[in-house]
Amino acid sequence: MKMLSLILKVVALLAAAFCIFAWFDVKGRISTAETQMAEINGATLAEKAPNAAQINKENNQRKIKIAAFEKRVKSLEQEVASKNSELESERSKNLSAQAEIVKGNREIRDLKGKIEASSKQAQEKDATIESLKQELLSAKEMLAKQDDTDTLKDKISALERKLAETQKQLADADEKAKIASMSEVVEVIDTDASGKKIKRKIVKVPYVPKGDIATVIYADAENGVITINKGAEDGLKASQVLLLKKEGVIIAQAQVEDVTADMASLVLDKNVAIPEYVTEKAQFELASPALETKPAEQQKE
Repeated sequence: MKMLSLILKVVALLAAAFCIFAWFDVKGRISTAETQMAEINGATLAEKAPNAAQINKENNQRKIKIAAFEKRVKSLEQEVASKNSELESERSKNLSAQAEIVKGNREIRDLKGKIEASSKQAQEKDATIESLKQELLSAKEMLAKQDDTDTLKDKISALERKLAETQKQLADADEKAKIASMSEVVEVIDTDASGKKIKRKIVKVPYVPKGDIATVIYADAENGVITINKGAEDGLKASQVLLLKKEGVIIAQAQVEDVTADMASLVLDKNVAIPEYVTEKAQFELASPALETKPAEQQKE
């Protein structure tokens, strides 16, 4: 009996302790609920309870809207970053293009400066030639009046040589000025190391022929025979091999068959010819083919 009474007391104590714990737990929950529902209309929790579900629903909807808004903001931030990257790339391209424009303008100014300098030199040469002509006339007049003819003749010869040199310099200056005036600034498209295509401006200088210019006065396309207005007086010889060039490009190769003082008949090499370009009245630059030299070891053999 004593054991049962002791067990009942222990149970009673445990029950009392559990009730106290439950009371404090309920009180804590009530306090938490009152704090969370403080902004809900109503004097007691019982009065506030009907509105709690609607407010929780509205709060959940607000949370969903806020999450969607944050997602949209993040997407906009990514778009802004992408646009900034594109703007930076375009800015780099614009800077590169501006640099090319500045470079092209500088080349144009340099070309204009060269043309002006050539024109100025030509004017100076003209003035020098006129002065030399006047000195030459004076010397000739003095030669007619004075007895010291040898000295005057030497002076005249020197002046004539100087005049010839000056005229040659003037001709060279005129040729340079002509080439410079025929030059033009063209725009080309290149690819840089990264594979991007960039535009730049270059000065294109016209091709200047280095050989005699011959005109075709007769053409027999079927037999590959042509006649040109150049002959022995121009240095052509029978069996001589010639190259016919157009703007520096080899159009045909031919061998001199018959030659007179001012004409020559050529036989075209069918392996090195573009027949449709070799027609009557066509003009070509005459050149000699390059001589092929054997290596030193083969020459010794």
